[in-house]
Amino acid sequence: MSEFKLNSQMAYLRKARGLTQEEVAQALGVTNQAVSKWESSQCCPDIQLLPEIASFFNVSIDELIGCKGVGTTDRLMLDVCSAIEALSHEKEEAETTLKFAYTLHAVLFSKVMQIGENLGWNPVDAILHAKEAEWGMSCITRPMITSTMRYGSVFFSDNKNLNLRDDRITKLCAVLRDLSHINAIRVFVAIYTLTVEDESIYRSIGEIAEYSKLSKATVEKHLGNSLSAYLGVKDIEGELYYRIIGEYMHMLPILAMICNP
Repeated sequence: MSEFKLNSQMAYLRKARGLTQEEVAQALGVTNQAVSKWESSQCCPDIQLLPEIASFFNVSIDELIGCKGVGTTDRLMLDVCSAIEALSHEKEEAETTLKFAYTLHAVLFSKVMQIGENLGWNPVDAILHAKEAEWGMSCITRPMITSTMRYGSVFFSDNKNLNLRDDRITKLCAVLRDLSHINAIRVFVAIYTLTVEDESIYRSIGEIAEYSKLSKATVEKHLGNSLSAYLGVKDIEGELYYRIIGEYMHMLPILAMICNP
């Protein structure tokens, strides 16, 4: 007998369509708690509701309850979601997610490399190297997708949603200006490296100066000027400690990725 997957299917179909549990509940005329219990496998919806639920998600009842796959892509997505959600440790979640990203890039890159006479290319070997983040830089650019990987960073784009209005261009220019001085970058790299492994860590001016091999005066200058907008600060017994604000922690990996190999 095939595994009954109504609960996980509902959760996936809802998330894939960008809906909240409240929106699904309103559409079906049930409570938020009912939808939550369905998705968490605490209970199942009444059998008489199945046609309405299937119609709402635009799938068949067989697809809804998992007797028939919801399509190869959706099935794979559901498996990936389930694999990550089943992990209990943050380190495992990060490692697994990155392996999926590396593998996707390696598969695309392998297809490009196999075109024409490049018969010596080994896609399986490429995937293994990608999973270990052993590559330098590789990039695939096609009309519908761009994928770039440099060591442990991966970037994907659909090439259509680059929305750079005038206000965004202004902000981009401001960021580039803030990070345009070599010592500002050295300070930024020092703070990133000294704090990236733990979100609770802040570092003193002395620690940042020692790592960056700059004077405390130079470090303090950039902390108070060009870099101040990107930093969180803690006052501990009268001394200031710093880390990069979470929403800006992606900046250095992206900048490192676009540099020439």
